[in-house]
Amino acid sequence: MKTRLTLYIFTLLSFLSYQLFAQDIYINLNQPRQGIDGAGFCHEGDRQNGDYYVINTSIQQMLDNHMSLFRDMFPNKVWEPSKGTFNYSDARVVNSFQRLKTMQNKGIKTILGIWDVPNWMVSNPSAGSNRKINNFDDFAYFITSFLVHGKNNYGLTVDYIDINETKTSGINISLTAQEYITLIQKCETLFAANGIQTKMSLGSVLLWDIQYCKDIYNAVKNLSVAGNPTWHSYRGGSTSGREPISYWEGWGAWQQTLDRNLWGTETDYDAFYWENPDRLTWQGVEEMAVMYYRNYYVARMSTSAGWFWHPEWPSNNVHTAYMNHFEPGGQVVETSQPNSDVMTVAYKHVANKKFVIQAVNQDSSAHTVTFHGIPANKPLTLIRTSEAGDRYKTVGTYSPNGTDFTITLQANSFNTFYGTLETVIDTEVPGVPANFRSTTKTSTSISLAWDASTDNIGVSGYQIFNTSNVLAGSSTTTSTTLQNLSPNTSYTLLVKAYDAAGNFSAGSNAITVTTDSTQSGTAAVYADCNYSGKAVSLPVGNYTLSQLQGLGVVNDDISSVQVKAGYKITLFADNNFTGTSVIKTADDNCLVDDNFNDIVTSIKVEISSSNLAYNRPVFTTSNEDATNTGDKAVDANGNTRWSSSYANNQSIIVDLGTNYNVSRVRLAWEAAYARDYQIQFSTDNVTWTTIREFWGKASSAADDQTGLTGVARYVKVYCINRATSYGFSLFEFEIYGTPAITTQTIASISKPFPDEKDNAAGISIFPNPAHDQVTIQVPSALQKGGRISLINNQGYYIINRTITGRKETLQLTSLPAGLYLLKIFNNNGQITRKIIKE
Repeated sequence: MKTRLTLYIFTLLSFLSYQLFAQDIYINLNQPRQGIDGAGFCHEGDRQNGDYYVINTSIQQMLDNHMSLFRDMFPNKVWEPSKGTFNYSDARVVNSFQRLKTMQNKGIKTILGIWDVPNWMVSNPSAGSNRKINNFDDFAYFITSFLVHGKNNYGLTVDYIDINETKTSGINISLTAQEYITLIQKCETLFAANGIQTKMSLGSVLLWDIQYCKDIYNAVKNLSVAGNPTWHSYRGGSTSGREPISYWEGWGAWQQTLDRNLWGTETDYDAFYWENPDRLTWQGVEEMAVMYYRNYYVARMSTSAGWFWHPEWPSNNVHTAYMNHFEPGGQVVETSQPNSDVMTVAYKHVANKKFVIQAVNQDSSAHTVTFHGIPANKPLTLIRTSEAGDRYKTVGTYSPNGTDFTITLQANSFNTFYGTLETVIDTEVPGVPANFRSTTKTSTSISLAWDASTDNIGVSGYQIFNTSNVLAGSSTTTSTTLQNLSPNTSYTLLVKAYDAAGNFSAGSNAITVTTDSTQSGTAAVYADCNYSGKAVSLPVGNYTLSQLQGLGVVNDDISSVQVKAGYKITLFADNNFTGTSVIKTADDNCLVDDNFNDIVTSIKVEISSSNLAYNRPVFTTSNEDATNTGDKAVDANGNTRWSSSYANNQSIIVDLGTNYNVSRVRLAWEAAYARDYQIQFSTDNVTWTTIREFWGKASSAADDQTGLTGVARYVKVYCINRATSYGFSLFEFEIYGTPAITTQTIASISKPFPDEKDNAAGISIFPNPAHDQVTIQVPSALQKGGRISLINNQGYYIINRTITGRKETLQLTSLPAGLYLLKIFNNNGQITRKIIKE
């Protein structure tokens, strides 16, 4: 009897033990959580002065492990040691350019991290941290000059710039959210003027600085220079153990509301482990693996970048596992997490037919797990790092049972399973796109939008059809614009979603949209008199013959034009805006009377008034949605608008790019107007002066506030109290004034190059004043080895490039009106001239 009882107890304990440690983990390959943009490393090196190598042993090892993201450090102290003086030939600077160019050539995404700046740029140079920037124009130019030199001399395009950890501890630069916003806005202007495609990371903050990151994102997300919200899961200095997982959950919740991916650019565990012996043990592996799980699964990060490359540390194997197996273009997919001891991240890459499971068992006992939903009968290879002594060891290859795979995870182990992704025969159609709608229209175009569809594998795109099922347009996003339509014509349309297998959804709700009889917001040209024949819509811009032909306009074949109030269209008889011309500020049903019928070859469409706010950078305290954003208030289109959230105390600010004597502000309100508001001016976006206030507004009629006096680069409408239950909404925010420029300002421009003899023979500048571009005929003596620069009234180089020939054309469209200094120089001499931008 005693023997039988012992057997029963043993059997019961065995059963309970199996139940305790057996887990079912469900993987849903058809439910992606987020896309993967890259997995790589931070190369810190000498993060202030740069390095005397291009590729060292550590970087080569990162490359050997298929790094797809590389974060390098700006040679801060060396690049511009004093204002206007650049160390182009310093070995550390050259190495930085060459290192980044090496990554670009290999298709690796690059981030240039700014840890610090030269002492001349800060107000407290002796401080080791929390250093404060003196002048954000200097800072923006410091960044832009590096990118321009890299572009012109190395063919380099850095993908992202980030300013390192500026919030919590200011290591080493301290920026408020508003200062960070100001820097991005200034970089937007300089990048555009110099053809720089680099984006600015939004934040690069520590784990708990999410609100700081949100403030920056909300203010600048609509700027072309705005990159991804970025944060560091490395915590820096804490010895109190892991931070609460709620931090990661907060980032993950925010990620699901974003219109772009969330990036991690320092992925490591606590600084405590730098000096702690645990970094050489299993504990370091566990901390690293848990960190990656929290980043990729809980916080929904799309990148990782480890900070310490130490192959002798066992924890380094976690970095290499993700770098080798999480390729850009893949996706993290939904995975159940039934037990806190085993944490799982599953990944697929459809194009590369790759499937990966990263699983850490942080328990001191083995766990038997069954992964459900994996690619059917596809072998999986296991690589393991464990407390038992495995160091990125290939353990073996296993065969699943259909879509189920059962395996015992060794105690205290980090496990990478990888195999091929099953080719799926997809017959399931996507869901029907909902809320199909027209957002804007002109006489020759209709802009459309709809809500995203769902699909078991993924939606590949959308196609627009008319009622005869004839294809009218397509898009890979949830919006598109149909072009080259006929004026005053009704179109009935619907949208269908399709997937990679060619399955189409049913059609959406059908809508009927009638194009305008005249161009909405700008102009239209017609091949025949009386607004008939071939019609082409022309937004504000300059159109050469080739550009017009690309839009369907035939040379010497325009007979009538339509222009909306507030605009002008200039018609030129010859290409490139030359020859005789005629200006129209209103509709003209036949150009015969002007002796200009069928002779138009190039065209300019412009705002006839001097609205300084037109297409300038805007930031707001909130937007109602992704459509009604701040930029819509300065696009000179009365059919689009900015709309705030449904709350009082909201603001919209326009950056004019330089100081103006502002005399007039015109506000075209939508029905959701402000009952009480103020107009405020600022020259630095920090200190504001209320110029005029309006209390008790009783209707949504436009307000034309004239007779204003004050100098401003930034103009704010502070909306205090709402007149309706909605937010605040503006169709147009217009600003008028004159440049606040003096001769003394231009004379004070800093000159980083010594003046030499004025070799003026043969120089020609046309036109001057100029509006969109200016062409300079360069004297032959200054062509070889020469450079041409355009400097604004604050002494900053807006354009600085190598002379390539006899004629140089400078694009001025994105620059604010004002006085600029042109400088042409080489070893033979120098010429300086003034250029006026209208």
